[in-house]
Amino acid sequence: IGSIDCGDILIIGDRPSSDILGGINAGIDTCWFNANDEEERYKSNYTIKLPVQWGFLVLKRFCPFP
Repeated sequence: IGSIDCGDILIIGDRPSSDILGGINAGIDTCWFNANDEEERYKSNYTIKLPVQWGFLVLKRFCPFP
């Protein structure tokens, strides 16, 4: 497979203490799915509240338009 650049990875998770903190500790960008509008305990790179936002985030993050 070859080497993988952490800049090409995005962790999307709904559990801050495992998904978001794990990504932060690994040096990988994170997106917190915060459907319940909870207080942020760990600073993720992105936060979304609706599942439909995942698609827009992935397009923005990996397929930037000029």
